[in-house]
Amino acid sequence: MGASVASQRVPVPRPVLCMSTRRSCVRRQPDSGGDCTKSGSGDPCAGVETPECPLGQFSWFRQMGPSFSVPAQNVRVLSEPWEFYRTLKENIQKAKSRVVLASLYLGTGEMEHGLVMAMDQAVRNGASVHVLLDCVRASRGKKNSRTMLLPLLQTCGCDVDDRTSSTNVRISLFLTPGLRGAARLVRGRLREAVSLQHMKVYVTDNKVLISGANLSESYFVDRQDRYLLLSHNQLADFICEMLQALGGACLQLRPDGLLGPPPLTSHPLQGSKSDYCTTAQQLVESVLSEHTDHTASNISDTVVFPLVQMPMFGIRYDEEATLQLLSRADPRARLSMATGYFNPPEEYVNPLMGSVSSGRRDILVPSPPANGFWGAGGLASGVAGAYTYNTAKFARRLHKRYRATCTGHATRLWEYSREGWSFHGKGLWYYPPNEITPSLTFIGSPNFGLRSMHRDLEMQMALITSNPGLRERLRQEERRLYKFATEVTLDSVLHHTWRVPLWVRLVTPLIRSFL
Repeated sequence: MGASVASQRVPVPRPVLCMSTRRSCVRRQPDSGGDCTKSGSGDPCAGVETPECPLGQFSWFRQMGPSFSVPAQNVRVLSEPWEFYRTLKENIQKAKSRVVLASLYLGTGEMEHGLVMAMDQAVRNGASVHVLLDCVRASRGKKNSRTMLLPLLQTCGCDVDDRTSSTNVRISLFLTPGLRGAARLVRGRLREAVSLQHMKVYVTDNKVLISGANLSESYFVDRQDRYLLLSHNQLADFICEMLQALGGACLQLRPDGLLGPPPLTSHPLQGSKSDYCTTAQQLVESVLSEHTDHTASNISDTVVFPLVQMPMFGIRYDEEATLQLLSRADPRARLSMATGYFNPPEEYVNPLMGSVSSGRRDILVPSPPANGFWGAGGLASGVAGAYTYNTAKFARRLHKRYRATCTGHATRLWEYSREGWSFHGKGLWYYPPNEITPSLTFIGSPNFGLRSMHRDLEMQMALITSNPGLRERLRQEERRLYKFATEVTLDSVLHHTWRVPLWVRLVTPLIRSFL
């Protein structure tokens, strides 16, 4: 089959994007074939994984928007925070055409200043710079992300009110339209609970670094996350165009330090909320539809699907892909999931719990001291306890289910615990039945929780590969994380729960959608 597939490439008809206020979907037009399609099948890859087409049983991913064939040798798995920082800084400094960075915020320390200096060097190299952050988080405190980036904008930027000018530096700040009505009365850090720009993706020329890590010192030193570097022109083009489109719906930082209006939409807190969200949706969807079928004539051993989640705009590709994977995965396969903040929606819970006949399920979460909110002050002090409470509740449900069936647990909970470190990693690894290396991974910003599903702007990438070397590197990545993990028992989780203040245990069920 491999020889015939390689020699017969049949173009795939363009999908039709369905616009909906509830969700976005991709409806494929009828076709008689496609890349990696057996004669007369009509199903891309026909459910069979080959070196030429790694999708196999995951051919349904083509309904999830754009896809890109990325040779395995162009994929690099990073493992340490310092490696993430060094790689990102070097790539920014060497950039010749573009630097596009999307993050929750930029920190205010010396290492972050080093990134700003690297952006300045990139501009001197002739590159354009676009930084997209969350407006509320980037404005926290007198010294903040905005003040960090302002000198760069003043030196290298242009007047953002002149929409015909070519701007070397652009700072876009996403302000959620959810801060209306009663939410406008919320002040301080509580405003961040409503909704955030949470994507973490960093483009330099043709390189795309996807991660769950923010641009802040702890993420460069002692906060463990995941990082994947992909070199691919079309993928980089798509990410840049998508963030450019989203930037059209964002406030713009001006050289005087004030915020200008969005270039392509109304103000997110003024006028019709529905009109703003519809226009923003159309901006993003236009890019998604334009880039849908990049694998039509160029299949490699690895395919990447950027999965975008923008719930306030009705764009829910990541949610749909995750639900499909959990529900359609081979029941004998092993699934491993990691999250920095454990708060799964009910739609994820049953597949994650497994069954007597299912393959193993492993879930990696931070131990209480490894939670990013551990030691926080004010109301935030209860957030780490809320996630501990969620973990305990899940563990009790596991115990109840498997005690009733008199079998061992198919699902195991693990806690990451490393002296002086916090855990912020998130993602998923899929191991086909009877295989020791994963053929699929999810990596990016979502935490597989209610907040990721219903509140924040998120992006992760689904990477599917048949390349043995890359699959082994993904296995080693997962093993490094579990090296610092201890299995959670019912006794241990109950011990943690008793340390959670009573007020946190009472409030957590009421605020789950904000966690």
